[in-house]
Amino acid sequence: MRDIRAAIKDPDITNLGIVVDADDSAESTWQSVRAALEKTGCANLPTQPEPNGLILQPSSSLPYLQKRIGVWIMPDNQSPRAIEDLFLQLISEENYHLQRAKAVVAELIAEGQNLFSKTSSNKAETHTWLAWQEEPGKSMGLAIKSNWLNTEHPLAARFADWFSRLFDLEG
Repeated sequence: MRDIRAAIKDPDITNLGIVVDADDSAESTWQSVRAALEKTGCANLPTQPEPNGLILQPSSSLPYLQKRIGVWIMPDNQSPRAIEDLFLQLISEENYHLQRAKAVVAELIAEGQNLFSKTSSNKAETHTWLAWQEEPGKSMGLAIKSNWLNTEHPLAARFADWFSRLFDLEG
């Protein structure tokens, strides 16, 4: 969280987007981010994560808080887990390769042959699916740019809306 405080105090940053994985709990992750924000002088922060992402408008007399600050807790500001869970939701459930990736990961876990922790099964499913695409090895970001995912999914739309509002982008 030191990085958050340093970024907030950086005079060259005018808009700051903080995107973190919820891991075990969106609420406890929010409490950590909230504490870091409060240490920099941010006030009147909500007690719970905002479902559509938080955007703080510049409102302080402190010069370094004259910036817009946004917080998004992956995957959806409410659920535990990580960015990979958002990514997996953008793939059609009927997608054969996604079904197979999930099945293979589940089989490895059931057989005790997984080298990854069970809590990282989402990461294993994501990267297995990516490895089975026409261009194996692409990152999640490049997969989105390549239109491999449903970017019209409601969760993708919520994230894109938050991002656009934070950085003053036009639709």
